[in-house]
Amino acid sequence: MKKILFVFVFLGASTFLFASDSPTFTKAEKYLKEGKIEIALLFYTKELNANFDNWKAYYHRGKIYFYQKEFKKALSDFEKAYQIYSKDAGLVYSLGNAYASTGDTDKAIKFYKKSLKMDPDNHNAYLNLGIVYLKQKKDKKNTIKNWKTFLQKEPNYYQNEDIKKAIAYLESDDFSFDSLDNSNLSSSESSNNSSTNSKANKATSDEDKLVIPDILIPDIKGEGKKAPVSKHKESEGPKGIETE
Repeated sequence: MKKILFVFVFLGASTFLFASDSPTFTKAEKYLKEGKIEIALLFYTKELNANFDNWKAYYHRGKIYFYQKEFKKALSDFEKAYQIYSKDAGLVYSLGNAYASTGDTDKAIKFYKKSLKMDPDNHNAYLNLGIVYLKQKKDKKNTIKNWKTFLQKEPNYYQNEDIKKAIAYLESDDFSFDSLDNSNLSSSESSNNSSTNSKANKATSDEDKLVIPDILIPDIKGEGKKAPVSKHKESEGPKGIETE
């Protein structure tokens, strides 16, 4: 009986450990790296039909859904992956992004903080925390705290001037959340929109506009870089969250 039990446990562990090396999963990874997103999606789904405990397949399929703005589907896959394997910092960070994009602010904050404990070098979580605190919690103190930490750790980030201006405005006597609610809030992406928008905004000068940086998410190919908006069309999520 003990021998039978041992064999069963070993085979179960083997399935969990080696499912990610299956030919189907390997093809999915290959197509993802080549940018063939729709084909990769099909192969991840095929893999999960055969190996339902492959957490990486859930995770990577979830990233595709996220880039397609299928935030609820992404969240579902991330949660399934996390139930199977909870020790991957990138997955935990992705859960933070998914919760932020589906309006679950408290869980977004929880998982961003958890991701930082697991990977202190993931400085993007500080930026995202500041965005969530500001746009969903209206917590000025924690917004400033997290953004200042981000600036310290990422001195060469391309939106640092916008972040510095935002912090200065948040710290000024002129700031109020009412001013944000009265369209004195914009994302970095929307601030670069068409001339039609710029004409409509002439009543409010650029100096008075609080530019909020984009939420940073890992590159869809798993390389940890900020994905270009033009390629993945991830400019906005629900409730004003910039998801890329």
